[in-house]
Amino acid sequence: MAVPPTLPATRTALVIDRETPPGQFRVAKLPMPECGDDELLVEVHACGINALDWFISGAIQRVPAFMRQDPGYVPGKDISGVVIAVGSRAAGYRPGDAIFGLTGLTLGPGMVTQLGGDGSSRGGFASHTTIKAAVAAPKPASLTHVQAAGIPLAGLTAWKAVVETAKLREGGKVLILGGAGGVGTLATQLAKRYCKAGTVAVTCSAASKELASSCGADLAIDYKSENFEEVLKGGDFDSVIDAVGTNDKFQRAAAVLKPDSGMLVDLVGPPSIGYLGTNKDSLLKFALQGFKYGASVRHQIVGVEANGPALRTMGRLLEEGTLKPVVDRVFQGLSEVQAALDYNKSGAAHGKLVVSLKE
Repeated sequence: MAVPPTLPATRTALVIDRETPPGQFRVAKLPMPECGDDELLVEVHACGINALDWFISGAIQRVPAFMRQDPGYVPGKDISGVVIAVGSRAAGYRPGDAIFGLTGLTLGPGMVTQLGGDGSSRGGFASHTTIKAAVAAPKPASLTHVQAAGIPLAGLTAWKAVVETAKLREGGKVLILGGAGGVGTLATQLAKRYCKAGTVAVTCSAASKELASSCGADLAIDYKSENFEEVLKGGDFDSVIDAVGTNDKFQRAAAVLKPDSGMLVDLVGPPSIGYLGTNKDSLLKFALQGFKYGASVRHQIVGVEANGPALRTMGRLLEEGTLKPVVDRVFQGLSEVQAALDYNKSGAAHGKLVVSLKE
């Protein structure tokens, strides 16, 4: 489907292109994207911040300007906005619908991003963008666009970890490392309120304990003053979910997991590929720990998947109040995206950071 004639030919976007100074973004006018047959053209009202944004943006910013592809890279994966145009095969949507979802992720297993060419210009930090209808969902009416924009990537990561990988059952026991972050707050809620876990323990800072408890944590352990493996030793936990990049994760998880059947669900991975956390272990140490404890600890590295049905289920849970959005701070406009990325990178956020693109 072509761009509707009532729309301008260009849109405003935050971009890294051949004209962008090293290490920076610039706000530019880009061509209005065409809406593919399986896509929605969306006027973006808000866009969530994720570690993936500063990780990819930082890598592209280091590429010499003459090597960058046109029309440039537009960051932003989480969006909430209003449908402007609907592709011929994007059933279930019409112009004017409020939606939220993931943009810039390729359908299929694993985390896949397009870094070059036109596909990489479809990010959410723009006045308009396109999104695959299969990875969009109706925005819960009870949520603002800012609240909804904080859900997709973190929510689907939490879903993949808690529901699909750990397969947490009613009455089960789970430890979530990083319980106050964007993924951790949603993982805690899913574990307690959706899976109905018997025990949900989390690690977080002392200042975040109240937040963790409000999300459903039965026990919040201050990672700065306590070692979770000592507090929970022999606790026979079904799973440990690492959302922050924990040092000595195999050894420490083995102390609290059920022997033989316990699972370490790893959202960060080994140091060579981990971009989310603070894991300082060498790749060799990571491998040796895996070899030593692999017989007693099942280990699964997990990435987000573009899972439309799961996003729609989470939308229903949000609408009925089973899940609640946790937004730490709202930034205003494209000019504040860099500040939002820097704050996210600092690790100080409690919940999600969101950029509002509307007054």
